[in-house]
Amino acid sequence: MQQLPNGSGAILVAPGTAQGTLTNVSNPSHTLTVVVGGVGFYEPAPGDTTVVTLTGRNIIEGPQIGVVFAIGTFTFTEDAAGVILTPLTGNGRLVDLCALLE
Repeated sequence: MQQLPNGSGAILVAPGTAQGTLTNVSNPSHTLTVVVGGVGFYEPAPGDTTVVTLTGRNIIEGPQIGVVFAIGTFTFTEDAAGVILTPLTGNGRLVDLCALLE
C-alpha cells in the first residue's frame, strides 16, 4: 500500500492478476477459483472511517454483504477495524460467491 502525500489516503495496486480458491468448509468438494486484480483507493473520512473505492476484479467480504466478487468500480465506507458500514455502490457486476459455493 502506498501512502499519499499529506495524509490524503493510500493506494493499493495489484498489478497483473492473482488467483484465489474458495472452499465451502461444510462441503469441501464445492470449490471456486477466481482471478482477481485491481486498484484500491483508501481515503480517510470523518469518525475514524475510510472511504474505499475498488476497481477491477476484487473479492469483498462483510457482514452486510457476505462474500462477493466485484467486477468494475465499487465504493463503500469501512470502520477502523475494516468492517463495511455502507452498501456497495458503483458500476459493474457483483457475484454472490457464497451462493455459488452451496
